[in-house]
Amino acid sequence: MSQSKKIKEYVIHLFAHPKYERILDKIHDKYIDEGKPDYLAVPYILMCSITLEARLNDELHNHATTVWKDDFTTIANSYMSMSFRSKLNSLVPILTENKFRINQDHFVYQRLASLITIRNKLAHPKTTIEKFKAEEPDKKGFPFLVGLPPEYFEKVDDLTLGTKDAFTPLEYHEALEKLEKWFFRRCPDGLSKVEMVIANENS
Repeated sequence: MSQSKKIKEYVIHLFAHPKYERILDKIHDKYIDEGKPDYLAVPYILMCSITLEARLNDELHNHATTVWKDDFTTIANSYMSMSFRSKLNSLVPILTENKFRINQDHFVYQRLASLITIRNKLAHPKTTIEKFKAEEPDKKGFPFLVGLPPEYFEKVDDLTLGTKDAFTPLEYHEALEKLEKWFFRRCPDGLSKVEMVIANENS
């Protein structure tokens, strides 16, 4: 007579960022293959920001489970409730036990901070008001569009929504890759010569 197998429950933490990174890589390839079209700038940049937040969330969650073991839930939830920018700013000291902090003058941080700002503007779109000078039309009605400066039409037709004013999608993507290479792969013991972080002199 065969014995029935015992069923055991397993708790598995499924990290989010690997899936987002795969999607991001596909958008990157499409963006390059199509000659960097304006219509892909917004989804590319949004995917960069989502991937960044997923990476930060996963690392903070993993840190909470490592340090607090079975009592990690409250700490992990506290990390998750922080603002996007706070997660970026606090990530390095948390993961290095206050031995380092992120260098806010470094180009990687500058791009990632800009990415968060752009993401917030894209995720919460608001009506804007701008002034343009134009000649007064001779007739009433829609001819008011005649004589408007090129700047007006550039704004109206801009499918990038101004997202490339600070950095390009490729530059944001590069910053994510540098964060991975220079911080995550070296943390916590290989950061002494990394310019992206600053050592805490008191540690």
